[in-house]
Amino acid sequence: LLYMGILFISFSVFGTGFSIVYTTQYMNEQEQQLILQGERFKESMTSLYFTGDVDTSRINFELQIMEQYMGASVFFMNNKGQVSIVSSSLNPGWIGRTITDEAVNVVLSGKVATVTSKVGGMFNESVLTVGYPITIGDTILGGIFMCKPVTTLKAATKEMESVIFGCMVPVLLIGAVLIYFSCKTMT
Repeated sequence: LLYMGILFISFSVFGTGFSIVYTTQYMNEQEQQLILQGERFKESMTSLYFTGDVDTSRINFELQIMEQYMGASVFFMNNKGQVSIVSSSLNPGWIGRTITDEAVNVVLSGKVATVTSKVGGMFNESVLTVGYPITIGDTILGGIFMCKPVTTLKAATKEMESVIFGCMVPVLLIGAVLIYFSCKTMT
């Protein structure tokens, strides 16, 4: 019983630790992916700005591509904090509204912001939001905000946790049987 208890506790600690590490790593990867997309959008906007080809339809097209590629809701905010363009998954009624949120203030000051919140009431559930400032030289044109629902991210980690624990149970049972026969033989 002592050996089986040690085995069970060891596997439980290992499984829980692995789950925590995986969840943290997965969330960090999602965050980095959103930051990378923000950088690509900024580069695209910069090239469009210098060629004089910036218009609402072009920006809207870029947002739709980002939404499809990342599975995230995307919106563009001007430098006054007003929502200018939203991707198709968002309510177009938000266009023209001003959002006062800590992430918005950070982005409009020229820094990348990452938060998990409802973004000024724009969403019904918490979302992982990465805001990326769009600048031309020292001028801040606004910011691009990419939002992924936390429930979607947690569903992906839950699936991995199920796989981990699904593998650990048979190993634990086999280990318990082997320990039982080994102890019986030694006794």
